[in-house]
Parts: sequence; C-alpha cells; structure tokens
Amino acid sequence: MRAQLPPIRVGLIAVGIVILLALIGTAVARSGPAAPPSSVVVPVGSVTVVCPEAGSGDVDTVRTSAAVVPGLPGQDRPGAAVLRTQAGDASATATVTAPGGQAEIVSTQLARPAVVGHADGGLAPGFVADQFGVDGRGRDRGLASTACQSPAADQWFVGGGGTTGRVSRVILVNADEAAAQVDVLLVGPAGPIEAPAGRGVVVPPGGRTTLRLDALAPGVADLAVHVAVRSGRVAAGVHDSESAGIDPRGVDWVPLAAAPATRVVLPAIPAGAGSRVLQVVSPTADARVAIRVVTGSGAFSPAGQENLDAPRARLSSVDLTAALGGAAGAVELTSDVPVVAGLRARSAGAVIDESYSAGASPLTGPAAVTGLPGQPGLATSIVVSASGAGGAADLTLLGYTAAGVAVPTPPRRIDVADATTVAVGVTPPPGAAWFTAVLTPVAGGPLYAGHTVTQPVPNGVAMTGYPWSPLRVTVVVPAVDADLAVTLRR
Repeated sequence: MRAQLPPIRVGLIAVGIVILLALIGTAVARSGPAAPPSSVVVPVGSVTVVCPEAGSGDVDTVRTSAAVVPGLPGQDRPGAAVLRTQAGDASATATVTAPGGQAEIVSTQLARPAVVGHADGGLAPGFVADQFGVDGRGRDRGLASTACQSPAADQWFVGGGGTTGRVSRVILVNADEAAAQVDVLLVGPAGPIEAPAGRGVVVPPGGRTTLRLDALAPGVADLAVHVAVRSGRVAAGVHDSESAGIDPRGVDWVPLAAAPATRVVLPAIPAGAGSRVLQVVSPTADARVAIRVVTGSGAFSPAGQENLDAPRARLSSVDLTAALGGAAGAVELTSDVPVVAGLRARSAGAVIDESYSAGASPLTGPAAVTGLPGQPGLATSIVVSASGAGGAADLTLLGYTAAGVAVPTPPRRIDVADATTVAVGVTPPPGAAWFTAVLTPVAGGPLYAGHTVTQPVPNGVAMTGYPWSPLRVTVVVPAVDADLAVTLRR
C-alpha cells in the first residue's frame, strides 16, 4: 500500500502552493516579462587572414600588403600586427607597428608559401591585407589580385574551369596547429560533378593543399566551387589561368562570393571592351532570378534577359556584354530562393586578360583595400554602386613615406544617385609605390563598392579588381547574466 498524508497536512500543502503562486503572479505583474539578455558591441580583439600564394616562381612580382586603417574605435589599446609566410624555404615576416602603418612581403620570381596575417589588441580594428601580382611574360601574363580572407567553414567561388589550356587551382590553407578536413564540391552546367578526389581532403597543420580543376572535372568549361569544411578551419582561394597554346588568354583570382541569398549584388564590374558573363548557382531549389544592370546612366532590366531560370544545383550563365555596353557597373539579382553568383570579365584585343566580380556585402561601415599599385601606367578606379536608394561616401588614400608613416589625402566625397554607379579614377599619393584606399559611407545607401586596375599593353589591356567587404572593426558580444537555475538539479 502507498502511504497517504493526513488530510490536515495535505490541506496545508495546498494552501502553501496557492500562496506561492500568488506571490509569483504579483512579482511578474510588477516587473513585466523578463527582458532578453542584452548584447554589447566592443572593438574586435583579434583578426586572422590568409593570403593564398605569396609567390609562385613563375610570376614577375607578387606583393602581399597589410595596413591598419587609422581613426577607428579600439585603437587606443596596445596591439601587434604581423604578416608571416608559412613554413618554407623562402620565409619572410613583416610587421605593422601602429594604426596607419603598413607592411609588405614582396616576391620577385620567387616561390613562397601562403602568408598568414594576424592582428590583435589595438591593431585588430581596421586590419586589412591584400595580394597583387603583375607579370609581363609567360602563361600568367597579366594582372592578378585578391583580398586575403579569414578562415571560414563554408565558402563559394563562381569561376574557373577544367578544359584544355585552362589551369584553375583551388588552394586550401590551414593556419591552425591541428589538421583540417575539407570537401571541395563542384557544380557545372549539367549539375553536381562527382569528384571523389575532392572529398575528405586533409590540410595539414600550418600547411597548404592545392587541387587542380582540370583533374577534378576534366573537360568542364565553367565551374562553381563550394568549399565545405568538415573539421578545423581553412581559408580557400581559386586561381584561374587560361591560354591558347603558348598564347596567354587571361589570369586572375576568383573572389569569394557572398553566401547564397535571395538578393545578390555584384559590384565593381570593369569598364571597357570585351565580354561580361554572369554565372548563377541555386544550391537548394529551382530559381527564378530577376536581373537588373546598374550603370552610370541608371538601372534597368536588359531586354530579353530580364529573368534567368536557374535549375537546382546547376551553373547557369547569361552574357551581359551588350547590356553593360562597356560601362563600369553592378548587377543586381533578385530570386525566389537563395542563389550565389559571379561574373567573369574579359578584355578585348589580341592580348586578353580577365577579372572577376562576385556577390558582395553592402558597406555597413568603412571598407578598404591595400597594396594598390602606384607605378605609372597602372590606372586604379574605385567603383561605387547603389542598387536602390542613393548615398554618399568619403574616399581617403593612404600613401607612405620612406619611413613607413601613413600620409592620408583629404577625404573626397563620392555622391551616388539612386540606382546608379559612379567610377572614380584615383591618383596615387606622390612617391607611393603602393597605397591604401579607404571608403567610408556617410549617408544613404546601402552602397556596394570595389576597385578595378587596368594597364594598357601592346594589342590589349591587362586588368584586375574585386568587390570590397566592410572592415572588421567591432564585434557583438552577448551579455552574460547570472542564472541560479544552472546550479540547481532538475
């Protein structure tokens, strides 16, 4: 038999429960519903980026540059910033010592491993690193540049191919002290490509692994690359080079594309003659994609190309050469399901070079690129687009004295009208072999930006450039509240 409590004790327990519930109800009525824990925005304390290839030995000159954009919150703390090659025969180190400072590692016909950039404390906010290569000879003749990226678990690149004469390399860099495991997944015009050699790729600690797309997907002309990390952390890059026999036909790095989204903007499409081909992948479902082109004369849906049907997990392409008409601009995509996109631009003439754009983030704060060339004959333009409401941004250039001291130019206001693109040519600061450009939104928007670099060559034009991302300046830290419940057993 079960033991039963005396009726008096049962009654007292019931009364106690009623009183307790009443007290709880009164407390809730007085205080209202519990507020969710707040978050705190603080200056970023640490930034790590990876530059995939500081020198291949075949390219004339590769400059890996870093800078800390001055005047940002949190730079009043002690800090350190360094560029350092991974272990190898041609190791190198360069340091940034103060906000506004710079560092560089230059390779001239020298093979070097990847460069890892790390900044902490007061030099972490505004730390940026980029890689710029110029080659006047060989199969990689042309200009090639890329932003150095932080390691991530999921990365998309829309560009590259595996046909004869095309060498596209996926470079996986592990900056950590533990091995990483990665899947390199490929999507072509006919759908996903079975490439077992791209599954479960192990990248050793502090090491680099390179895969060639002509080995993973032989004969496939155009590809999208999805790098999915199983364990560890990896920064990826995709380098694309094409030739016809011994005649180079273009070289550049494919920029990291924004994650799949229902609205994608591809900025910094270069001006000039040549082809402009948009490529879109819808990873999860068939997509109906609306296309708008944004140039200096306004935004419009190109006749006959207003919409693109993108079947699930296939690379779909549309030639926007006529729609852009040789103008600098951007392309806006609106889809019913998330898509990822890139655009390949190729110059015209007997000597052909290429550059890429990709889906990019809006400028929610300052953005910058460093390592822009200051040499005569190389022309740099900053390209800013508003796909919707217009806005304004201030452009500042940072040159450097022989002692490495930053010399900023006065801010230059760039006004962008609704649904237009503005391309601004910049003059390098006097005496600067290379310089940093900083773009700070000040009104309206959202704005999207990037840069292009061109160089006239006999019978053609060499070119490069890519979209910009906002600088890492602050980070959101969730507030921690004491909760007695975590110490009590349930």
